[in-house]
Amino acid sequence: MLGKLIKYDFKALAKNLFPVYGVMIGLMVIFSLLIKLNLEDSFIFVISTIMLFFLLGSSFMITLVCVVGRFYKGLLKDEGYLSFALPVDTQTHIGAKVINAIIWSLMNIAALAICLAVYAFTVGTLKDIAEVFRMIFSIDLNFYLSILQMLLLLGVELICGICLCFAALSIAHLFQKHQKLLAALFFLLMAIIRGMIMPTRFYGDFNSFNDVLFISPLWYVIPAALSAVYAGVTWYILDKRLNLQ
Repeated sequence: MLGKLIKYDFKALAKNLFPVYGVMIGLMVIFSLLIKLNLEDSFIFVISTIMLFFLLGSSFMITLVCVVGRFYKGLLKDEGYLSFALPVDTQTHIGAKVINAIIWSLMNIAALAICLAVYAFTVGTLKDIAEVFRMIFSIDLNFYLSILQMLLLLGVELICGICLCFAALSIAHLFQKHQKLLAALFFLLMAIIRGMIMPTRFYGDFNSFNDVLFISPLWYVIPAALSAVYAGVTWYILDKRLNLQ
């Protein structure tokens, strides 16, 4: 049942997000070709550059808004929390929303990677690309261990942020009026509290590629614990208070 719900939400989000990623990649193709052809002074180059960098800078925010918006629609009483007539419990719904948010964040990263590859293989020469690969393979293992830690940390933070948004929306729906404003206020309040309990620093000496980055376990444990709290709050409100099953 979880798989069916993930598939259902994935298709719904794909209608909005695939066009965004497609336009972003298309603009990168145009941007790269215009640079390759030395047409940086053209009007098309200026417009495509503005649009491209706007999408590159806001793509994660657009993805988050679509994911949270999908969750918000489920809270509307006129649409019902269940998007289709299947006997699915609240925990499964919450899990499906979080998993889809992670999937689409990875899709977002893949789209950005494709944009980078398009630029590299369009503008750069084979010699430039070979030099980049040579540099990558010559970097010490400590650098990649540091990158792996950062990716794990970003993953934990991503889940925490998603659960925080869901909890804020759920709490706001306990009130009859000004739900969007209250959701923003609850989100801000919980984000401030989260910031206050996090350690002030998480890294050690990291002056060169050969130094290894050390991240305190608290930077993983605290967001993971908060994610569980936010998910528990969301489950309790949806299942026990709003009764949207």
